[in-house]
Amino acid sequence: MLEMAPPPSPDRVVAELYRERAEAQRRAVEAARPVLMPVLEPEPIELRQVELAPLPVPGVVGSEGSRFQAGPAAGGLDTDG
Repeated sequence: MLEMAPPPSPDRVVAELYRERAEAQRRAVEAARPVLMPVLEPEPIELRQVELAPLPVPGVVGSEGSRFQAGPAAGGLDTDG
């Protein structure tokens, strides 16, 4: 009659499961590395200063390009009367 080996201890089974899980996670990280590295280590961005033109301010006299005029409707003072 064949003799059967004793079943592995629960501690040994759990340790093997953890080893298998760690190995699967390591393989997943290695497979994702080409995708993740550009995100984790982005290329340097060249910064340059840009001068912006002043924006017209509605209701302000002398504001370049303003199509509005100062007055009660624009929140200004009523100077007509």
